[in-house]
Amino acid sequence: MSVLSRVLVPTLLKSDWIGASGALSTSVYVVLYGMWAAALAHSVRAHRRERALEERTESESAQGRQPVRV
Repeated sequence: MSVLSRVLVPTLLKSDWIGASGALSTSVYVVLYGMWAAALAHSVRAHRRERALEERTESESAQGRQPVRV
């Protein structure tokens, strides 16, 4: 869990300035966790895509073919 969601969000949600109810706090946490999961999924997909491209490039160069740039 990030520092933002552990320290800053509960502090802001429970402050007099915002005064969020329990339902609103839950909604904010759901959105934050959703964003975190989406960022993680994006990172994993990008890593796999780059790794596959590197493997394909190495395979093509080992076969003596010119690698295709995407």
